[in-house]
Amino acid sequence: MRTPISALQIQIDNIRRDDRDCRFSQRLTELEAGISRATSLVSKLLRLARYDAHETVPAPQPIDLVQLALDTSRKVGRLTSASRARTRPLRSVRWPISK
Repeated sequence: MRTPISALQIQIDNIRRDDRDCRFSQRLTELEAGISRATSLVSKLLRLARYDAHETVPAPQPIDLVQLALDTSRKVGRLTSASRARTRPLRSVRWPISK
């Protein structure tokens, strides 16, 4: 990934050298800033990939799906009950609402 970005930087350097009247100076500076950001991002992603490659993946463990479903339904039930306790009941509204 670094090589294509390096190639872009070389091309910008060549254009800058040929741009004797500085017509493209501002645009080239903006392009160089973008390439610099891309280079930094690629370096960070490569470093992250190297760190991830050294991590060990835990061995898969069997899961009791019935127990998981029961635990989840209990938790959702508690959350729903707690949510109802915090909310006020709605007043009845007659439709259509008129002023």
